[in-house]
Amino acid sequence: MKTFSLKYPLLFVLAIFLFVNISFSQTNNWQRAYRYQDDVYCEDMCNSDSGNYFLLLRRFSDAIICKINSNGDTIFSVTYPSRLGRTCLSTEDGGMIFTGSRTLPFSARLNSQGLIYWDNTYYSGHGYPDFTDLIKTQNCYLTVGESVLKFNLNGDFVWQKDYPSNFTKIYWSVIEAIDEGYIMAGEVCDGIGQPTLGVITKIDTAGNLKWEKRYFLDDQINGIRQMKVIKRNNTYYAGGYCFDTLVGGSAVVTILKLDINGIVKNTLKFQRSVDFNYFFWDMKFVSDNRIVVLYNRHKYNDSTIAAAMIIDTSGHIIRSREYTGTDYTKLKKIYLHNSNTIFFTGISDHYSIWFDNPFVVKTDTTLYAPPVSVRNISQTVPDNFYMRQNYPNPFNSATQIVFGIKKKGLYNLKIYDVTGKLISEIFNQNFEPGEYKTDFHADNLSSGVYFYKLESNNSIITKKFVLLK
Repeated sequence: MKTFSLKYPLLFVLAIFLFVNISFSQTNNWQRAYRYQDDVYCEDMCNSDSGNYFLLLRRFSDAIICKINSNGDTIFSVTYPSRLGRTCLSTEDGGMIFTGSRTLPFSARLNSQGLIYWDNTYYSGHGYPDFTDLIKTQNCYLTVGESVLKFNLNGDFVWQKDYPSNFTKIYWSVIEAIDEGYIMAGEVCDGIGQPTLGVITKIDTAGNLKWEKRYFLDDQINGIRQMKVIKRNNTYYAGGYCFDTLVGGSAVVTILKLDINGIVKNTLKFQRSVDFNYFFWDMKFVSDNRIVVLYNRHKYNDSTIAAAMIIDTSGHIIRSREYTGTDYTKLKKIYLHNSNTIFFTGISDHYSIWFDNPFVVKTDTTLYAPPVSVRNISQTVPDNFYMRQNYPNPFNSATQIVFGIKKKGLYNLKIYDVTGKLISEIFNQNFEPGEYKTDFHADNLSSGVYFYKLESNNSIITKKFVLLK
């Protein structure tokens, strides 16, 4: 039998090292904020054609459909007045279907160029519903919110039904049941001054009520809010948040494991620090025993930071990541393109503290995306490409860098130590002409001299700064 003899172990190790680093460097994770002149919210996203995606944006009562490429660059943006889009799905031809809220129920289907294929209003006796989730089944679409609407693959009305409470009820998600029918999850309140509780409702394919259950922690006051539901094998996982008296009344992310009849089998609670509230927004399975959970960390009236974690089905945290850059970043929905391409969508105040900007994170099961904390402070086109000396310098834990972009293009800003080792990549993204500023936080670095380099396709600017702790 022949045996393998490694004659050049050092070269072999070096080759493996280079392969790993090249493979890692080719990942296309990013964070992007999109600038508009008003409050604009990213409500949802879906796949399009040729590696592109649709963002479903909302401005006042109008829907904006923004098509982006795999780098997050805008291909086109189209506004559809008086259609408040909240949820969408891709179609087989690279187009999309979206619905949301308007004076009457509606659905709209667009082709890959954003042109209307159908735009149907349903005169069903149900006024101004707000739809929040949409699924495709074998022969129809089902959308849920303040009511439940079913329409066929051609957009024709099938039925619409309410499952009212004594006061308010809204469903935040819907899935096909493990057995026949649909499972809807949301929250319900039976009257002014009454607690808001989690609710799961099962209906059959004709919309007939099969069963409904309500969920809370410890007592009927600490209801589970913002509840959504996913499934795996013969178990439902219902996620939300509740104000837990056991941790001083702070909000905690809560996930219930349920059997096929909605009976609680186990309760998982996630509280990273008692000084913060943790508000659940969404969750999806990324493998048979891994769930990605999207939530926000909120410190009273101070700041809101978007965060995600991957947990196993027993509740162990595998990894977690925060997506900061501004004092206000809220990611609310997960779009799972495949098991290792994950999008988070929501809003931030990247460009203006007065306006909410659509904000998208593209990541994978590492949850890593290069940090971005760039603000546009002037749209005046500079005479040249420049980067100013950071201020303050020397600095203690944070410093500010201002730079000017003359030509639209791809730019990256990196931090190096005195040996030339890469410490951090602040951003690697496309910029429009203008002046920008970004903050660099050095909480995890020791005192010393560092260099920061701003690079475009044909220009490089390098400067030095000093960290003193």
